[in-house]
Amino acid sequence: VYDFSEFNITSSGLGDISLSTSYLAWRQKDRHLLVSVGINMPTGSIDELGPTPRDPPNDTLLPFTMQLGSGTWDLAPALAYSGRSGKLRWGLHTSATLRLGENDRGYALGDRFSLSGSLSGKARTWVEPFLRLSLQKTGRIDGVDEDLKVPLPNGMLIFPAPVTNPAFFGGEEIELRLGGKFRMGQGALKRLVINAEYGLPLYQSLNGPQPKELGRFDLGWGWRF
Repeated sequence: VYDFSEFNITSSGLGDISLSTSYLAWRQKDRHLLVSVGINMPTGSIDELGPTPRDPPNDTLLPFTMQLGSGTWDLAPALAYSGRSGKLRWGLHTSATLRLGENDRGYALGDRFSLSGSLSGKARTWVEPFLRLSLQKTGRIDGVDEDLKVPLPNGMLIFPAPVTNPAFFGGEEIELRLGGKFRMGQGALKRLVINAEYGLPLYQSLNGPQPKELGRFDLGWGWRF
């Protein structure tokens, strides 16, 4: 017996892999402009299955937000303008994710655009806290994944829930992020940098009924050359 009055579904695995290159286009004293161009490779699965109310006890295709990748090659350009005054650094950053065609399931996720401003300062030699305010806009999905539909008794196919409807995807969000950049000291680890940040949505205007984001925590590491 399958009771779907309350249920949890998870998906996990490798997502899309991104490669990018940056070029210092302009520099004057403590200010500079960095131009970046990247490509996102469709290495994440878009065929993840799980137990849903659509066809128990069989596993069915999970909705867009639970897939691990976009299924498309994506162009990712960016511009970053930054400067510093004493220990204080500031920056403006804009970026986009542009979908290059449809994936094998007949749709493309919405294009994404972002504009942000940030402030940071060196509190210690090993830590640099920062604050960032960003505006993000994500478009609706272009196309339809027919496997997310279910048939009615009259043979008509419908989307069984808002999360399966491509029209209810994307929207606008203003987010505040707090975090820090941590340098690991001397010796073999002196080039290692750890980034940790927490994002809190201040405003969300979504395209139709869909889950809202309550918060986001990101942890990453980098190696300085």
